[in-house]
Amino acid sequence: MDPYSPSFSSAFPVDTRSQFQNYGFTALLLSQNISQTDPNGYCVSFFYAINGLSAHKLKVILMDGETSENQTLWESNDGLEGSWRKGEVAYTYGSIHKIVFEGIPKNSSDPSRTFRGYLALDDIRFEILGSGSNCIGHCTFEGGLCDWSNSRGQDDFEWELGRGTQSFLTGPAQDYSSFGAKTQSGGYAYIDAAYPRRPGDKAQLLSPVIQATGENRHFFFIYATFLENCYNVSTIIRKLNTEVF
Repeated sequence: MDPYSPSFSSAFPVDTRSQFQNYGFTALLLSQNISQTDPNGYCVSFFYAINGLSAHKLKVILMDGETSENQTLWESNDGLEGSWRKGEVAYTYGSIHKIVFEGIPKNSSDPSRTFRGYLALDDIRFEILGSGSNCIGHCTFEGGLCDWSNSRGQDDFEWELGRGTQSFLTGPAQDYSSFGAKTQSGGYAYIDAAYPRRPGDKAQLLSPVIQATGENRHFFFIYATFLENCYNVSTIIRKLNTEVF
């Protein structure tokens, strides 16, 4: 196996040489070095628990292997009262890097800091995005639309894939975060609202079928718009034969 690749088995993939390292008021758990991802990217899944008044938040950070610059991929400060919850992160990156879990307590000036609390992690797994049952619906748009698709017969035009433009009139110069913030090699989905588009035209991008969550979940995405002829972006939940806005 490539020594710079994470394990894709059920084994705990964090390097056994890694350990919690205390830096002031945070604790870092670092993976081994990981080679650049392919365009599909990786899915990192894990279970976490947060409990107690002094526990603040848990972060998942991507650390560049050469510059040690950090990008926060995910964070949560949900008070779970000790129950386990699943977290998932999809990402792509164009060079050697590490994945870092950062546990953060309340600030020392916060009165809650004097009380007990903890953050816990378990069952961290790496998969190629789209190869398993984790990160359903996650997509970086680096290698395609993933499991998303254009609506057929229910809209007026289609979403397309872009990788950056030299003109601010025809789209973003680069994607939000993938393959490094200083490059133009990342991908994104976009629509062009110029002629022959007309007022009222719409383009729908459909997710794969997602099973009932059993509890409230957050849905996150990054978007950019420019000029007045791009009216709005809406998120719709289709439940059986109904739509919920």
